[in-house]
Amino acid sequence: MVAPLRARRQVLGVLTLARIRKEAPLSGNLLSLVEDLAHRVALAVDNARPHV
Repeated sequence: MVAPLRARRQVLGVLTLARIRKEAPLSGNLLSLVEDLAHRVALAVDNARPHV
């Protein structure tokens, strides 16, 4: 699964997740969780950029 890291109308990168075992199919809840995680990571990266 690949989710863009978007903050302030800019794509900063991508979050890539993979499973090594096939278990249950991916659910809508998991997709929502990944989208939320990607958004939070993007905000953290964007906030850290001025300090690098």
